[in-house]
Parts: sequence; structure tokens; C-alpha cells
Amino acid sequence: MALRGKWLPFDEANTLVKNIKNMGIKTVGFFVIGYPGENINDIKATLEYANSLPLDDRHIHIAIPYPGTPLYDLCKQKGYLTVDGEALYEELLCSNGLIKTDEFDPQIMEKIKKDDRDEAIKRKKALLYDGSTSI
Repeated sequence: MALRGKWLPFDEANTLVKNIKNMGIKTVGFFVIGYPGENINDIKATLEYANSLPLDDRHIHIAIPYPGTPLYDLCKQKGYLTVDGEALYEELLCSNGLIKTDEFDPQIMEKIKKDDRDEAIKRKKALLYDGSTSI
């Protein structure tokens, strides 16, 4: 059982974001990477998708296996959790990788997220100089 989010085709998402912005509404996107079943190319495609939309802001989070959720159950069943029990509750942050699969480990996810954040900050600074508002 692979857990997948609901993708809106890029053309539709791009049009929707532009239409919302044209109405004067700020746009923000939230994206989650690091689900079991994803590989590094899938994760990079998600980041490319997120960074290509003309959003005013976007947030990238690492998948978090909260106890009681299907993601937690899947990770527990497959042995993907890097920490469990009481210790898990201390680590439940969207910047912490807690899932290790054959495709990725927590350190890779944290590095991908950090690198993407660093690039987003560079883009944001560059856009401040050219007067644009999208990241």
C-alpha cells in the first residue's frame, strides 16, 4: 500500500494559482516529501512542481508518521520507522526525517529539504530585487 497525495495536474494548478492571484489573494502551497513508495526522482519531481508554480509562498515538509495514521501503520508494518515508542513523540517535527526505506533515509530527506530551502531563500532574495512577489 503506497500512500500518495492528490496531485493536481500542473497546467490546472498553474492556471488556478494565477487566477487566484489575479483576484488579489495571496497563494501558498504545502507539499510533503518522503512517503514510502517514493524514490529520489519522485521527490525531486515534487520539488520541481512546487517551485514551478507562481505561488507567493510554499512550504515543504517531510512526511511524519504520526501514531494512529495510515502512514504510521505502514511504516510500522514495513519496518521503516527509525524511532518508535515514547522517543517518537520527541521527534515528531516536519523537519525531521523519521522514515528509512530502500530508496531514502532520514539524512537524505533532511539534506534535500535543507538544500531546497536554501535555494528558495536565494530565489526570494533575488525576486525582492526585481520587484516580483512569487517565489
